[in-house]
Amino acid sequence: MFEGAAIYNTSVTHPLDIAVVEVAPSHGRIGVSACPGRKQLNAPSGPWYRQLDIDLNDIRNWGAVAVITVAQQRELLDLDVGHIESEVRARHMDWVHLPLRSGRSTGWLHELHWAKAGPVLRAWIRHGFDVLIHSRAGTHRAAQLAVRLLIELGIPQRDAVRRVHSARPEAAQSAPSPAHLAAIKYCPEPWPDTGPAAVADRAMGALLGLMVGEAQALTRAALPADQAPIDSPQSRLSAAQDALALANRLLQNSYADTADFIGKRRSQLMAAPETSQRVVGRASDGCLLRLAPLAIRFHRDRQALRAAVAHQTRRTHPAPEAVDASLGLAEILADAISGRPATMVLSRPNFIGTDAIAAVLAGSWRGRRRTDIQTSGLARHSLEAALWATARSASFDQAVTLAIGLNSKNPVLAALTGQLSGALLGARAIPTRWRRDLPLHAMIHSVTHGLLRPS
Repeated sequence: MFEGAAIYNTSVTHPLDIAVVEVAPSHGRIGVSACPGRKQLNAPSGPWYRQLDIDLNDIRNWGAVAVITVAQQRELLDLDVGHIESEVRARHMDWVHLPLRSGRSTGWLHELHWAKAGPVLRAWIRHGFDVLIHSRAGTHRAAQLAVRLLIELGIPQRDAVRRVHSARPEAAQSAPSPAHLAAIKYCPEPWPDTGPAAVADRAMGALLGLMVGEAQALTRAALPADQAPIDSPQSRLSAAQDALALANRLLQNSYADTADFIGKRRSQLMAAPETSQRVVGRASDGCLLRLAPLAIRFHRDRQALRAAVAHQTRRTHPAPEAVDASLGLAEILADAISGRPATMVLSRPNFIGTDAIAAVLAGSWRGRRRTDIQTSGLARHSLEAALWATARSASFDQAVTLAIGLNSKNPVLAALTGQLSGALLGARAIPTRWRRDLPLHAMIHSVTHGLLRPS
């Protein structure tokens, strides 16, 4: 700490200046700034004694889901922000460290980290989420990384440089060299493997993800059954058991049996007077938990998929919003299993249905802050939360953890998110430690392959 801090420029006297670089109307923004919380006596712009907590709160309130640090670790210590990672994560933002020597545009360690971080950052921005990049002063390394992101997202080189320099004029003094720019290439969103083995892995990921998500939520919440939310897996059959029971009936190739099973589920829900009005009579989210078997079975036949989903949902959740939410999520799962890119899977602007569900499927979740996501138990809110958590995450476990953090008392959210994230990323993306002791694992494997066989 420095003595006489009151004479310095602070976060109060000089709020953090975030230069905003626009990418595209459907994309998130890139912010560029100096190091939050930096304490630097000899800075060319004057002596600084910034407050890390104030700066990070400003970054969070600006909308960033991630803070990308290009300063080296020794610089962070010199600036008295060596603990920046924990402070960033405490505010529910991701921290990405891409260390780069001052005055450099690239380096072997930076490129090593970029190989892993670059696809994640591009995915976040494509999904409408904002990221912030900072270096010591925010004029060279941070600005050049912003240029790189723009080019890799498809912005022409000259336009990318112009956008960054327009937002951060100081960066024009250290413009990237032509050779550096020439080495940066457009990185289109990759298409997943559509071979049979990859399709089977994603199909199993949907079923296994549902079970793992539910198990993680129930384990962390440890809720007694009488305190579980109405229409949650603990107040009825578990989501996994329900889905597997439906899958087994589909394997018998008898939709009559399936319909009879759904009818019995309705009777079970209606048997409890306190749940009949809240669960069956309104658009609650329980209808979204048994879609994976249908999406796997009918992912090649969308007409049959829509007919089966609509019929199934109306038996227990006849509200129009519940039916439309089920139809939308089933199509999403089927597209994910088939092998479409995530941005195409998660946003469906042409969906025709109730206004609330159409808005969610068109992307109302894109770029939203964590505090704006609702978890009321309604189908539209849970669908939006699952889409948000999946798009906001870099991995399966992060997605499920985010869903649990949104509402730890509602395991439905984690189950939905696990189902969706598993369908996108595949069973191999689910942490071994989460599925190692999971019951029915072998059954899920055989059921999945049975559902994928042509009927």
